[in-house]
Amino acid sequence: MGVIRRSPEEIRRRRIERSRRRQESTTGNPSTNQFPAPFPQGSKDWTDFSCYKRWNIIPQQKFINKGLYFSMCFDHPNFANRYTHFQNYGFFFGKTPETLSSMAISLREEAKEKYFLNQKLRFAFKRLLVSYFMKRMKLKNDVDPVTMEAPKQSVYLYDFSNRCKFQFEAKDLLRDFQARLLTHEDLFPTPLFLRNPLTNSKLSLGQILSLHTQILQLGHSHWTMECYRDAKYRIPIFLRDNQRKLRLHALKDLLKTPEGNYFLLDFMEAQHDLFKKMFDERTYRWALETNKCHSMERIRSWKSLCYTFYEIELTEEDFFERQDKQKRLRPLLAELCSPCTELQMAKRSCRRNRQD
Repeated sequence: MGVIRRSPEEIRRRRIERSRRRQESTTGNPSTNQFPAPFPQGSKDWTDFSCYKRWNIIPQQKFINKGLYFSMCFDHPNFANRYTHFQNYGFFFGKTPETLSSMAISLREEAKEKYFLNQKLRFAFKRLLVSYFMKRMKLKNDVDPVTMEAPKQSVYLYDFSNRCKFQFEAKDLLRDFQARLLTHEDLFPTPLFLRNPLTNSKLSLGQILSLHTQILQLGHSHWTMECYRDAKYRIPIFLRDNQRKLRLHALKDLLKTPEGNYFLLDFMEAQHDLFKKMFDERTYRWALETNKCHSMERIRSWKSLCYTFYEIELTEEDFFERQDKQKRLRPLLAELCSPCTELQMAKRSCRRNRQD
C-alpha cells in the first residue's frame, strides 16, 4: 500500500480534534505550560479590572501617566516587583542611567513616589485591621504563671493564628527572657529562642518586638535584651557579638551551682601541682559540699581567685599581657596552697557533733 499523504490543513484539523477529545476525557482543568492570559478570557473591555488582585490601593486619578498605572497593576504579581522592574528596565529607560530620556526620568520619579505612597496607605489600613482584631481576641490566662496572681504591670502577647492573647507580669517575663538568653553548658553559652512561658512555643519577630516595647514602656530593661535588639533579634549574631559577656556570666553562675564544685576542685588541684604541694581533695570536697564552710575565708578566697584567673583568660586578648596578669596572682595562690588546717579542724568538730 502506498503512503497516504495528507494536506497541512488536514493534519492541523486532526490535531485540533485529538486535543479536543483529550480535554473532554480528562476530568478537571488540563495542565498547561502556557502563561495565563493577561486579561479575562472572553472580555473585550481592557478597562475591566475587577477580576484582578489589586496590590495597589492608590486610585487611578492619582497617576499622571495612565500607562504607568496600567503597567504597575498588571505586569507583575505585586506592586514592589513592578517598581523594581521600572528601576531596572533597560529597553524603555535606556541601557545606562546616563542615557535616560526625560520621559523615562519622569516615569521613574512617579513610580517611586506612588510606590511609597501606596505602602504608607497599606500600612495605615493594616494597623487599623490589626487593632480591630486585637480588641476582639480572647484572654487565655487571668493570672501570671509565676506568681499565680493578677499581674500588676501587664504585658500582652497576641497570638493571631489562634485568635487569643496572654498576659504576663513584666518583670517575670523579662526574667524568663534573660534566663533563656543566658543559658550555658559549663563555660559555653548556648542561648535559647524566646518563648511563650505558658505554651513553650517559639515567639515570632513581631511578638518579640511587641513584648520588648511594652516592657520598656513600663520602665524595665536588661543588657541582654538591649544587646539582643542590637543584634536584630538574631541569636547567632547575639552570641557572636557578646561572647565575652556571656562566658563571664557563665563562669560566675557556674561557681554558684553544685556543678561548679568539680570545676573549682580541678582549679585547686592544678594550682597545688604548679607549686608542688599536696592536695587534700577529700577535705576540700567535704568543705564545698557543706554549706557552712562556704563562708570561710579560704573557700571564699579560692572562688574569688578562680574567677579572677579565668576572667583574665577570657577578656585579655594579648598572650603576654594575659600571662603577666595571671603571674601576679601566684603569691596569693601559693598562700592558699598551704595545708588547710582550719578546714580539717572544722571537719573533725562536725564529726564529733554527729557522734554526740
